[in-house]
Amino acid sequence: MGAIARSIRLHDRISDVFRIRLRFDVDYLLLPLARDSGANVGALSMAKLRKERGRLMAKTFYKYASSTDPVIDKHLIYQALDWWSWYWVLVEAVAVFLPTGVSLLFLGINAGMGHAWGLRVCYPCDAILSKSQHRDSTERSRCKS
Repeated sequence: MGAIARSIRLHDRISDVFRIRLRFDVDYLLLPLARDSGANVGALSMAKLRKERGRLMAKTFYKYASSTDPVIDKHLIYQALDWWSWYWVLVEAVAVFLPTGVSLLFLGINAGMGHAWGLRVCYPCDAILSKSQHRDSTERSRCKS
């Protein structure tokens, strides 16, 4: 499954669908750079930032922060690449396992077989959610008293 995800660049497809990189590049890199340089960024400028994102990123960000020849500290580059890698691993895992678990659960309920497999796939997600909900409710009850 990992080889297929890598060959079709699943993280790129997911990013395109949900505009993850577009929003990150504009909101956390280009917009702060524009504001800090004194540019007046209005609605029209935001549309232009989105449209020209590739060219602007190459000119203002990747020129200084590329992984091949960075102007800034290489350690910062490797640290950012490491965090992004883990982020995309998690996104790809959710994109693969969530539909698989739901499908297996659905097949198990409707076909009378595979129900246990569907539960085994969905159980870790349920356990994590239940634990965080329990923690939230415990914290809320402590705040009230």
